[in-house]
Amino acid sequence: FEKFIFDVLPDAKRVLNVEFAREDEFSPVKNATGVDSPDMARRDMTLKFARWLEKCGIKVPVNAAGDPVYKLEVDPCFALGPEDLKKKLPRDFKITGDVLLK
Repeated sequence: FEKFIFDVLPDAKRVLNVEFAREDEFSPVKNATGVDSPDMARRDMTLKFARWLEKCGIKVPVNAAGDPVYKLEVDPCFALGPEDLKKKLPRDFKITGDVLLK
């Protein structure tokens, strides 16, 4: 009963292909725990926003494994990418705890 996007393409009147970096836009949730779980999707989102912040010149604290120490989230109503985010952050912005920008 599972269908993939390519299974329904023959039924579509119009098709539009969109290319993107997988690590920025896709993190599957198929399992309750472990690989492809909500925890992994949250981790992937945090890594995405850490990359955004670093592109803005913000130092993101990381642990020994290189993962961000704090939860990071940027609401799409606040910024749609690092360039947009940079315009909205104060020059003295520092990460000292969990970050939710909305």
